Amino acid sequence: AAAFNTMVRKLRQANVELQQEIQERDRTGKALRESEERLQTVIENLDEGLVISELNGQLIHWNRSALDIHGFHSIDECLLRLPEFEDIFELSTTNGRIITVEEWPLARIIRGERLRNLELRVRRIDSDWSRVFSYGGDLVREPSGRQLAFVTITDITERRRAEEALQTQASLFEQSYDAVFVWDWKGPITFWNRGAERLYGFKSEDALGKISHQLLKTRSAIGTVEAVLQSLEKRSEWEGELEHTTRDGRIITVESRMALVREQDHHYVLETTHDITDRKRGQEALAESERQYRYLFESNPLPMWVFDLETLKFLAVNQAAIKHYGFGREEFLKMTLKDVRPAEEVPTLMEAVKNYAKGLSRSRIWKHRKKTGEVIDVEITAHPIDFDGRPAELVLANDVTDRLRAQEALRAKSDELAAATQQLWQASKLATMGELAASIAHELNNPLGTIALRVESLAGAVAGDERKERSVEIVSDEVERMAKLVGNLLQFSRRSHAQISTVNVGEEIRNSVEFIHYYLRNRKVNVIYDLADDLLTVPADRQQLRQLFLNLLTNASDAMPHGGNLTVRTTPGELPEHVDAVVAELVDTGVGISTDDLENIWEPFFTTKPEGKGTGLGLAICRRVVEEHRGTITIKSSVGEGTTVRILLPATNGIQRTLEVAAQGLGENVLVNQ
Repeated sequence: AAAFNTMVRKLRQANVELQQEIQERDRTGKALRESEERLQTVIENLDEGLVISELNGQLIHWNRSALDIHGFHSIDECLLRLPEFEDIFELSTTNGRIITVEEWPLARIIRGERLRNLELRVRRIDSDWSRVFSYGGDLVREPSGRQLAFVTITDITERRRAEEALQTQASLFEQSYDAVFVWDWKGPITFWNRGAERLYGFKSEDALGKISHQLLKTRSAIGTVEAVLQSLEKRSEWEGELEHTTRDGRIITVESRMALVREQDHHYVLETTHDITDRKRGQEALAESERQYRYLFESNPLPMWVFDLETLKFLAVNQAAIKHYGFGREEFLKMTLKDVRPAEEVPTLMEAVKNYAKGLSRSRIWKHRKKTGEVIDVEITAHPIDFDGRPAELVLANDVTDRLRAQEALRAKSDELAAATQQLWQASKLATMGELAASIAHELNNPLGTIALRVESLAGAVAGDERKERSVEIVSDEVERMAKLVGNLLQFSRRSHAQISTVNVGEEIRNSVEFIHYYLRNRKVNVIYDLADDLLTVPADRQQLRQLFLNLLTNASDAMPHGGNLTVRTTPGELPEHVDAVVAELVDTGVGISTDDLENIWEPFFTTKPEGKGTGLGLAICRRVVEEHRGTITIKSSVGEGTTVRILLPATNGIQRTLEVAAQGLGENVLVNQ
């Protein structure tokens, strides 16, 4: 009984212990299930993808992230064997080399390789879907002893893009010619590009870890460095000019731009600087130049202004312009260049402005109008400038009205003096020629008369001998030529009493042509008449006028050795002081006269004809005849283009009209009796 009771107690105790063990196992199982559920929940909610596979390559689990980053909607789509995924995905290294399925991360883990941070590019073959994944994984053993392979997948596509962008930016910063450096907010420099090395002379290793404002001894024109930092902290950006000191001690002015970048646990400043020392000096020099220009502009005693080339508006005027033209400054600035020009000069002004735009001549004399209406002559000198970004002209105006008047008066007096001098010289020369001609006539006429008589007797003595007759004939011709020469000299030097009558110039020209008709025809000269009808007559010495036209007709014929056209023309004309006149023109198509010879053709004894063919007195006689008739004679000629001789002779009523004009000026009636 005692043994039985003992056994019963032990059985009861064993039962209690068994019940306790069962309860403990229930609690442990529940805890394990709860733990497994929690683990499953954690695995399903991981940001990284997790894939589990048996060692034969059969995938048995994908968490939600793994499904999402691979583009699957449910786990049923992807519980496949590893080789089957080769038709769905293409994996390649980051440098683009495509890898086989045996090189895939899961295959390598199944072979016993532990992976950490293996980066591969993954592309779905059936679409343009492409990502960058980071793989890790290893083999694990279950409590049952079964080994499994797991692989973790992290989508680092965006991170890689950001890193590549940062690398690109860093490369750009590194290659930038400007200085670019990064420093922690109120801390040391963490980045220093090559541009900063070039600008400041500090190598990257010398600058990194230093405080930028201490390294570069920064000074600011707006205040202290602390003021710059306060503004940067408030606005997250700052831009302005700073003075920095380079490694070799040079102080330079830089244009600085700072950006304060605020990240969650890190604040830093990106600063770029550009050396503007030379530009600053240039600006200062330009400002000084502009100050000097403004002083010269305002203090210049001559009127100056600036006008817009497009609108012609006055943009600036100096005090001298205001004083000289009479317009106020405000009035000037409301006006255009056309407002100071007479209306008739505006078209010429507009054409000149076009030339200004082309960079052509900018110096000439214009007529300007003052505020009072007075028109003045102004010498304008203009120069193109840029005025506040617009094309403009800087103008200097010099009033030359009085100077031009003085020059004109001086020119008139000079012309009068030259005419008087010429007349005196001509008179003196003619007097000398008269004395010479009289002497020659006295010395040659008697011997020539004796020779002529002897030659005439000799001609009778050698009659019948053809050779001797020809020799005597030659001597006779030369004696006759010498007699004509003496006659011309006498005609040139003597002023015989003129026998004035009323002459029709057209008829006298026609008679002169008829007089030498055979001479002209033999030289193949075709005379073209262009004689005006109802032409006024002229008071003239008929014999002198005929001698004038015969000389000119002969000269024209000699100028056309191979023939040609000779046009004789008469038209009404007018001499100075409104005197009616008759114009006679002789136009030939001969060889013409050179420019040098034209200056000397009026000189006595000057001739362009071959030796023995002319005396050089013909034109001198013509000029004297015309001037004695109170007319004018001019010659225009070009080599190879012919010659035009133009004669103006006062008409018969021209004398009366001249007197009438003078009488009207005196307020009297004057009767003129021809």
